[in-house]
Amino acid sequence: MQQEVKKIKPYPIGTIFSGVGAPFKGSILKLVPKGFIVDMLGHIVQVGDLMQVEFDIPVHRVPIQAAAKVMKTYDRTNPEKHSIDRVAEFHFLKLTDSQASAINDFLAAIGQD
Repeated sequence: MQQEVKKIKPYPIGTIFSGVGAPFKGSILKLVPKGFIVDMLGHIVQVGDLMQVEFDIPVHRVPIQAAAKVMKTYDRTNPEKHSIDRVAEFHFLKLTDSQASAINDFLAAIGQD
C-alpha cells in the first residue's frame, strides 16, 4: 500500500521584518536566489530601506535570517478586498553558503528554477 503524500503550497511564506518601523510581519509571494517579492501586509517601506528578515523555508524548515534591501515597491489594487496591497522587492545583502544552498534546494524541489 502506497502512502499518500500531502502536498503543501510553497507560497506564501510568513516572514518577520526588523529595522525601519519594525518589527512587523510580511508574506513572501515569490522567493528567488537573490531575494524575494513580499506582500507588506499594509506596512510601508521605501526604496533603499535596509531590513533584517526572518523566515523558515517550507517543508525543509531551514531558518533564514539575513539583511535585505528594498529595491522596488509596488501598490496593486485588490478588488476582492476593495483595498490596496503593498508589495516590495527585496534583495539579500549577504547569505551564508548554507542559506543560499537551502534556498536553491527549495526552489529546485518546487520546480522554480
